[in-house]
Amino acid sequence: MAKAQQSAREHTRRLSEGCCPIHGTPMPQIGNDVIDGQHVYVVGCPRKDCDVQATETEPYGPATLRSEWVHLIQPTLVS
Repeated sequence: MAKAQQSAREHTRRLSEGCCPIHGTPMPQIGNDVIDGQHVYVVGCPRKDCDVQATETEPYGPATLRSEWVHLIQPTLVS
C-alpha cells in the first residue's frame, strides 16, 4: 500500500506552530543567525533522520523554512 503524502497546507500549519512540517514534532533551537539585520533562532527537527531547518524570530514562535526546504510548503507544479 502506498504511503499517503502530506499536503502543503498541513506542512504550513505545523510550521505555524513551530513544529517540523514533516513529523509534527516541536523544533528546538540549534543555533542563531542574523537575517536582514534581525536576530533569528535557527531551529531543527529533533529526529536524527530529518534535516529540516527553519528560523524563528521568537522562541517557540511560527517558523520560516530555510530556502532548501521551501518546497515542502509550495504546491507542486505539474506541466
